[in-house]
Amino acid sequence: KGQLGDGTTQNRSTPVKSMLVISAKQLAAAPSTVLLPPSQSKPLKVTATYANGSTQDVTTQATYESSHPEIAAVNATGVITAGGTPGTATITVRYYDQTITVPVQVKEVATQAKRLSAGGSHTLLVKEDGTVWAWGQNEKGQLGDGTTINRPVPVKTNGQ
Repeated sequence: KGQLGDGTTQNRSTPVKSMLVISAKQLAAAPSTVLLPPSQSKPLKVTATYANGSTQDVTTQATYESSHPEIAAVNATGVITAGGTPGTATITVRYYDQTITVPVQVKEVATQAKRLSAGGSHTLLVKEDGTVWAWGQNEKGQLGDGTTINRPVPVKTNGQ
């Protein structure tokens, strides 16, 4: 009675391709823009909105292409990986008849200080990424860099 969607009312004993065309009204990617430090990755989530207002996660059904894979590559599941070269790229996302683009910028991102502690003659800093940096007098190894050399500029400690 036409339930197969192949345009006939013929009975079938094997699967047939339906004539139904899935048509999304709109696509959205989250995040809609991406900022990545070199060699870091971030997954995209792609959502389709249909004419009836329903939405569906179509991340694994969409296809992806990068304008500059050497700057920002994208795999078949929508994970963007920054190359070692700073710059910009555009990820094109396609799902059936809908296409959207996601701008990607690859650049070094400065890590901000989370905690700062000053001693009588040295300073310790914990960055947001958890690394510990120290500078100042170091005659007794108080900077934690494995030496007893005074440091006038911050050095990463051996603790993290």
